[in-house]
Amino acid sequence: MDALKIYRTYRSFALDLAARHDVPVEQALLVLARAASQCPPNLGPDQITRYVHAELEHGIVELQQSGRGLRETG
Repeated sequence: MDALKIYRTYRSFALDLAARHDVPVEQALLVLARAASQCPPNLGPDQITRYVHAELEHGIVELQQSGRGLRETG
């Protein structure tokens, strides 16, 4: 599954996490974009789900705790 499809598939999950953890939606979507772009290409569908969920949860909780935002990179 390519990064764009991963992003589209898990966008609603990222938005739910953002609301649950009171972080800006834009920041949650940046976390998702990073997770999607860094997802190993050889994973199956269940593994992709586990990977993206773990990366999103970790990244969003980290944002919430640090109070800092992520910036887009080049």
